[in-house]
Amino acid sequence: MPRDRTLLAVVVARFVSLTGTNMTTVALPWFVLATTGSTVKMGLVLACGTLPAFVLGIPGGSVVAALGARRSLVLGDVLRTPLIVAVPVLHAAGDLSFPALLVLVTAIGVFSVPYAAAASSLLPEIVGEDEQEVARAQASLQVAIQVTGIVGPVAAGVLIPVLGAPRLLYLDGASYALSALIVVAFVRGGRAVARAARRRGVLAGVRHVFADSLLASIVSVALIAHVGLAALFASLPALAFRDFHDARSAGVLFTSDAIGSVLGGLLAMRLARRVKPLLLG
Repeated sequence: MPRDRTLLAVVVARFVSLTGTNMTTVALPWFVLATTGSTVKMGLVLACGTLPAFVLGIPGGSVVAALGARRSLVLGDVLRTPLIVAVPVLHAAGDLSFPALLVLVTAIGVFSVPYAAAASSLLPEIVGEDEQEVARAQASLQVAIQVTGIVGPVAAGVLIPVLGAPRLLYLDGASYALSALIVVAFVRGGRAVARAARRRGVLAGVRHVFADSLLASIVSVALIAHVGLAALFASLPALAFRDFHDARSAGVLFTSDAIGSVLGGLLAMRLARRVKPLLLG
């Protein structure tokens, strides 16, 4: 069916793009540690990559609504391609200063925000409004996302000793370009939301969430948890670099986390049939 092919294209594009991103999750910190030897500078680079998601997460949804999900997916990949490729290009030319690296990483993070929201917002338009169909499509997308957390770090751990961390970033750029081509060629729909439907403003959702004590507590706990995860992800490459001196060990550490996420997700899906969601949480 056409909608199944469209869904498959979205899942494949997301898989390709995120595989490159998860390779960079290992390669970029390793590159900073190898060239500067500073865990502080590595932490600053990781912070510049993740902070845009905290700052721009809510406005990012409005950008997707204004541009349309399909266009947001394409632009997100197209704009990030030259930014990530600029890192190894400038490094090879001897022109990559640390402030320039921070600017590039921040820009990549900025354009990643609407991209992350676009794929999920496109699903109801592809499969319809039936809750079971949307849940099935969302599950397929999440499986692809979780698998990239295994494939990307493993590939990075294997390829960094062969290619070097800077050259591996070229593969990330190629993954963004290929993902954009897949969406352009095979995905239809994802139209922009009419201005009248967006008139309540970007903070309407925030006000709705924090008006409900349960939703507000869930959002607050999730924020704290993700801050902890960000600290964990910053410590893993530093640990691998300082104690093991091998990029493959960094890949194994990130892969172990991803495998745990997959197993935890499968377990949660099974327990959700027997345990109330709030109690399970």
